Amino acid sequence: MKAIVGVDAHEAYKPALCLLARLGISSLAATLLNVVSPVMPFIPPEASDAELQADYLKVVENAGLRALDEAIDEACSRDLHARSKLVFGSPANGIMEEVIGQHADIVAVAATHHGTWSSSFLGSVSRALAIGCPASLLVAKGNTPRTKPFRVVFATDHSPFSERCLEKFISFKAKGIEEIHVVSVYSLSDTQAEVLARNLPALGGDVDRWLEEQIETKNEEVCAKLRAAGYQTTSRAVRAAPNDGIRQAMQETNAGLLIVGSHGKGFIARTFIGSVSLHQVVAEPYPVLVIRP
Repeated sequence: MKAIVGVDAHEAYKPALCLLARLGISSLAATLLNVVSPVMPFIPPEASDAELQADYLKVVENAGLRALDEAIDEACSRDLHARSKLVFGSPANGIMEEVIGQHADIVAVAATHHGTWSSSFLGSVSRALAIGCPASLLVAKGNTPRTKPFRVVFATDHSPFSERCLEKFISFKAKGIEEIHVVSVYSLSDTQAEVLARNLPALGGDVDRWLEEQIETKNEEVCAKLRAAGYQTTSRAVRAAPNDGIRQAMQETNAGLLIVGSHGKGFIARTFIGSVSLHQVVAEPYPVLVIRP
């Protein structure tokens, strides 16, 4: 299993490295990647002095190499097998090119802001990777305790795509996770409610209960696969808008990570598209693992 970890020169990467280590993915080989912008910011290229530009490039390259040395030590302290690499370019593009070149399975970055003159690995990069990165994406937000029981929420709409995401996640063999709460969020449009209301006798007269039973059956199928992979599981069906329901599940379970697919058409015609995973990456306070099978 191959991972790319985005490393900046201001230690903003540490939560991402910690979270990746906490997952305990089997046979993981990580590349700690520092992407150096070759152009001095705020100065138009046509106006820049060649000597000034060369000095700038040397400074940021040395800073990147120092950061990588520290990141290697940090990885070793967390029992991660890692190597370091420095490349030139924009952060998001540099990471995606490395993913493609290595056929990496997962990218880990931290969406943490440390001020104006800080890391390039901020929310904008996380957003760009959530939209365009071909690998699964792990976005850390804040510190992850080393010893606290690690519980996660696995959000699914039971589409064929979500099933593929489940199989991909199981293939990670993430031994650091203790409990997985399977959550399905559903809602009905007026049209769907009208169609179901016409069939109330066939549904036993209770649309909500019928929906919950259908989803709980699907959830149990997911739980069975996760239990077979060695995880403790619970499940729930939540009637709400997708982002609201996921946020509620994260709060009520006190989970330390959300696992979600990047898109897919859902159960009972619920569209669970990329906008949901993108919102979870850029707008919510908890860490997110976006699975791309």
